[in-house]
Amino acid sequence: MDKELVRKVIQEHAAQIRYCYEQELALNPKLSGKVSIKWQINADGSASLAMVDQGATTLQNANVHKCMIARITSWEFPKPKGGGVAIITNVTSAKGGKTVTRQSR
Repeated sequence: MDKELVRKVIQEHAAQIRYCYEQELALNPKLSGKVSIKWQINADGSASLAMVDQGATTLQNANVHKCMIARITSWEFPKPKGGGVAIITNVTSAKGGKTVTRQSR
C-alpha cells in the first residue's frame, strides 16, 4: 500500500484526532504524551481492529484512546493493491494543546 495515500487520509482527518485530545485537555490542562494506534486496512478500504499500542503510548487516557479509535475506524482508505490487508501504525504526540501526527507502516 502506498504510504503517501495513507498519510493523505490521516492528514485529511487530523482535526478529528486533535479534537479527541483537546476534549480531554480541557479537563486536564497537563495532558500530554504520545498515542500509538495500530489498525488494519481491509481489502475494501475500511479500517478495523484498531488498538492502542500500550508499549509505545505515553498519554494514558482511556477517553482519548477510545475517541481516536472510533474516528480511525470510521475512515475510508484506498484499497490495498492485490486485495490484501495493510497494517498501519500512527503516532500522535500532544503537548500544550498542540498535536503532531506521523504515520508509519
